[in-house]
Amino acid sequence: MTHQQVIKNKNKKNLYNIISNNEGISRARLASKTKLSKSTVSLLVDELINEKMLVDIGTVESGVQGRKPNGLVVNKDRFILVVNIMKKSVEIDLITLSYEVRENYSYTYKGKIYVKYLSDIIIEKLKKYASEILGVCIVLPAIIDNVNRNIITMVLDMEKNETFIDDLRDYIPREYGLAFFNDTTSLAYAENTFGSVESANYAYININEGVGASFIHDSKILRGTTGLAMQLGHMSIKKDGVPCSCGNRGCLENYIGELSLRSRAIEYGLIDKDFDSDFLFRDLEEMSSKGNEKADALIYELADELSDALGKIIVILNPEIIVIGGIGRKLGEKYLNRIQTNIKINGFTQFCKNINIKYTKLKDSAIFIGAAKYYIDKHFDFSKNSEGDLFLS
Repeated sequence: MTHQQVIKNKNKKNLYNIISNNEGISRARLASKTKLSKSTVSLLVDELINEKMLVDIGTVESGVQGRKPNGLVVNKDRFILVVNIMKKSVEIDLITLSYEVRENYSYTYKGKIYVKYLSDIIIEKLKKYASEILGVCIVLPAIIDNVNRNIITMVLDMEKNETFIDDLRDYIPREYGLAFFNDTTSLAYAENTFGSVESANYAYININEGVGASFIHDSKILRGTTGLAMQLGHMSIKKDGVPCSCGNRGCLENYIGELSLRSRAIEYGLIDKDFDSDFLFRDLEEMSSKGNEKADALIYELADELSDALGKIIVILNPEIIVIGGIGRKLGEKYLNRIQTNIKINGFTQFCKNINIKYTKLKDSAIFIGAAKYYIDKHFDFSKNSEGDLFLS
């Protein structure tokens, strides 16, 4: 790509982002905001309209006298296909360019997640929506090792972790960009973009099937050597505890993640050993809400174990706010209140006395919206030279 093409691509992306954040904005207002000439703005906007990224909605109120200008909006009939892989299910959401869920599909599977199975259900959707799709995002509870192009996961049982990325790229048609995202990073990006945190320095804690965390500093997600800096779920809370597939013992997620909840519920006498269904966070909260003291005790134990880990994060990173997201929110107010109390009483006083710990206000769709937003912001190529692109985030 020549220098001139790079500049053009940058300007198109900037115009698109301004329109995305200012629905109905006019070409004249765009020229004023970007300091580009009106003719350049018109040329680039027309290209974006022809590429079906934008829609001209006709005349809009401008607040000034004279002829009313035409307004511009993103095309809500173009989509990012976001695929969220969990332990026993795959959920696919079609996310519009206005970051809303248009369609939702759910599939269950047993045992391993195979590349062929995953590619088949993705291709089924690509055939249905064809050129309306701008890219495919794969979200996993895993470290995406962007150096070795490898997936490291203790939650999923995957076919050939070391080649899964390249194998899936081979199956997905080359006209679609393909991106791999960590689940916590997707949630944190959604929180950072669409949430109401009101801080540039905070920690996002994802309590899900496993446990993850992201730290946001100066409004940017802290990243490590392989693209992910924090592995809170693999912080040991018991040095002689349960062995983990990561090689450590006593990992936090093996005690407070939802995949461990069934065994904890048996331990607390909430269910029998022959209980043959999943036992979920929402089930525990429901028992607690009905006055079950054993359920209360388990909720408090889960909160205490997370509090111990959070205390260590606070001492090292000193965040202003801690946001708790994921399905762990379904444990309710008793869980959150216990954590807040623990940190105030037992934490490092200078850092903990004013810290705000709260649940995210975003909906369950945040993981899909965060991945889609990240894809458009960081990876989508407005020059249309993205055939076969692979992004590891």
